Amino acid sequence: MSKIRESISLKQFTITSVINILDTFLFFYTYKYTFSYLSIKYLTNITLYFNAIYLFLAYICDISFFVIKSQKLEGLNYFLRYKFCNVINPISYLVFLFFWIMVATGGILGSFNSPIHGLFSVYAHLLINFFVIIDLYINDHDIHKFSWLTFSFILLYIICYGIILIICDSSDIYTYEFLNNISTFGFIGYGILSIIISFGCYMFHIFLLKLKYKYIIKNKEKQDFNEEVNKIIQMNDMSKTSTDFENE
Repeated sequence: MSKIRESISLKQFTITSVINILDTFLFFYTYKYTFSYLSIKYLTNITLYFNAIYLFLAYICDISFFVIKSQKLEGLNYFLRYKFCNVINPISYLVFLFFWIMVATGGILGSFNSPIHGLFSVYAHLLINFFVIIDLYINDHDIHKFSWLTFSFILLYIICYGIILIICDSSDIYTYEFLNNISTFGFIGYGILSIIISFGCYMFHIFLLKLKYKYIIKNKEKQDFNEEVNKIIQMNDMSKTSTDFENE
């Protein structure tokens, strides 16, 4: 059953708007890399598509709820921010780790050959992670506990990409430098390593949500409670003042 939001603050809507404006600009500005017909062969691009769609659709839900005052898209919002993000966010962290490790070790070449390519590399492997994490902390997301079902979807994502790499290799389609002339055992080894790291990324995602509920949510609840107490005290003071005035 989908969870209907009770409210969304101006601060939440403003920050989400800024994130989506920046993400949309970067996505289309780097169209040379985002719209290549062979871009699906890269895990970066596939994950970037999913992230961009996720942020855009979630923002449409926010517009519907905040501006139009409609709850018709709350089912979609629930799926995106309470289910889908628990799969795609860990994959985003995985892409972040793989890319910067490969750049540092020479496993990926040419990522900063030109200013536009460098901008795309930073956007697709760094900034997009900031965007989804900010959304995680600013907007409503349930605290998430480890789920084998969720992790199974993450594994399915990795397996499907492994199949894409196999198809590319069998068709002599270039993908990554470190996969050139790789043995079957080497490929399997990379696959196992990807699964292990993806598990760590999933646990990191759970950790981020725990931090949110441990510090941000509790502090907000405490602030709201104090504000309610102050309102009650002020109302009582006004009531006493009014009674004293009538007695006079």
